[in-house]
Amino acid sequence: MEKVQGQDGGGTKVVVVGAGLWGRNLVRVFGKLGVLAGVCDADESRVRASLDHVHSLGYGLGARGYSWEEVLADEDVKGVVLAVPVSRHYAMGMEALRRGKHVWIEKPMVVEVEEGESLVKCADEMGREVMVNHLMRYHGCVRKLLEMVSEGVLGRVGHIEMSRKGPGRIFADADALYDLMPHDVSVLMVLAEDCGDLLEVRGWSGGWGEGGRDWARGFLSYEDGMKATLSVSRLHPLKEQKMVVVGDRGMLVFDDRKPWHERLWHVDHKVEVRGGCVSFCEGRGDYVEVEEGEPLYEAGVHFVEVVEGVCTPLTSGREALGGLRLIEAIKEGMEC
Repeated sequence: MEKVQGQDGGGTKVVVVGAGLWGRNLVRVFGKLGVLAGVCDADESRVRASLDHVHSLGYGLGARGYSWEEVLADEDVKGVVLAVPVSRHYAMGMEALRRGKHVWIEKPMVVEVEEGESLVKCADEMGREVMVNHLMRYHGCVRKLLEMVSEGVLGRVGHIEMSRKGPGRIFADADALYDLMPHDVSVLMVLAEDCGDLLEVRGWSGGWGEGGRDWARGFLSYEDGMKATLSVSRLHPLKEQKMVVVGDRGMLVFDDRKPWHERLWHVDHKVEVRGGCVSFCEGRGDYVEVEEGEPLYEAGVHFVEVVEGVCTPLTSGREALGGLRLIEAIKEGMEC
């Protein structure tokens, strides 16, 4: 769906709300797609800086600054992209939906289940869509991993490990559970679709602030015996973004810190249980070929298709609500 650089996207108009560090990436992506109508931020210098940057790339040449009131009032703006603090997601998302806009919300959608339910209900009533940017679902290597698991390449999956750690930014309105875990929970829910009921959830967490969670780990057990471990930290000296899926016929390792051609690794091994004894036959390991692409760009392409009515969101508000409930379960199962 690549558009000509700087080309007007026709009837599809999107405004990015929030021109901070991440918002500028979104301005670039929607400018490249030719659908950027403008940028909205209370800080006019950030609006100008983001527009100057995207214009210097030859994208979004017709884009301008918007106030929030102008975003809501402009009937030509069909999609609103919220890259604002989490505490503002609910109120701004509801306002945009009620004015007939499709809404992209950065993760986490919200931190309260009740607010998530209200957003989903409002979207349904207005005939509009909420898409939450669970970015890993648009990553080519993760998509390939999910495809291979679905095709049975690994046999019966017994264990999944996911880790997302590093020296990260501290947000006052979202701890590490809500800031970091939604990406991996979104992928886990797909991997665990055929694993039966979730039987047990435990976890632990800690942090420097009063009642805060700067690091956390969740342990999940499913009806078919599959176990999953999720580990997150925003106070870790080494950056790590990794998924390991272990089956009785092989394993897959996704490491987002590796060079692209090494990010997805398949090990073809076999595990057999006979007479109560486990035997392991080590196989060959090969890197899986995946076409390189930018996950954020792919997510942007998908949102434009959602706005144009081509499809419903892969990572919808309803999907995000399921992930939020799972994170709540992990929090409730915390030992400390």
